[in-house]
Amino acid sequence: PLVRSRHPDAKAALCHSLHHRLLEAHPDAACWLQQQYRMNEEIMSIPNALVYDGRLICANQTVSCRRLDVSTDHPVLRADRPVVFVDTDTYVLDSTHDTSICTREEQRVGTSFSNAFEVEIVNSLVNGLLEAQLPAEAIAVISPFRPQLRLLKARLPNTIELATVDRFQGRDFPCVIVSLVRSNPLQMVGELVSDWQRINVAFTRAQCKLVVVGSRSTLRASLIFDLFL
Repeated sequence: PLVRSRHPDAKAALCHSLHHRLLEAHPDAACWLQQQYRMNEEIMSIPNALVYDGRLICANQTVSCRRLDVSTDHPVLRADRPVVFVDTDTYVLDSTHDTSICTREEQRVGTSFSNAFEVEIVNSLVNGLLEAQLPAEAIAVISPFRPQLRLLKARLPNTIELATVDRFQGRDFPCVIVSLVRSNPLQMVGELVSDWQRINVAFTRAQCKLVVVGSRSTLRASLIFDLFL
């Protein structure tokens, strides 16, 4: 769970779920569920390397070889690239998108963050998928930050599913785009993006294609993202 209190005792007491505490108290009762029926092999390799120590396996060949049913030569959206990281530090938007955005960095919104440049990237990718005849209901866009979701909602077709990581728990989609938002010269990633359990949930919602949008230079400050990148 996300703990907002800054009191150290609250962090220590509340940072682990009941399930985690039960596993610690009764390790002999734990049983790893190794077979998974959601992700193709390439997407599965991410949680396998970063979280599950290689224990996950695809249930069958059909799951392992899942691909999006799209026809496009877009370098990010091609079906033969199941996992793609889009680096906002270097990505170039075409002239059809909002050219008034003068920064690639995040914007503070109260105690949270948004990133208008990332919104334009996600909008471009979603439109590209729709033009490639992928149904809107096959696409989900996830972000840890609610202000980012509000900006995305204003730009994307209302048929595209948008939500925070927590709201997507237990669900899956053929294509998932994750907007990580944080981009700053101080390489401050923050608690939400550095919470790998939460990010693991976001990454493992995808069945056929996972697109992660973020600033490579900022995310590298997080050990787990440094390994991912």
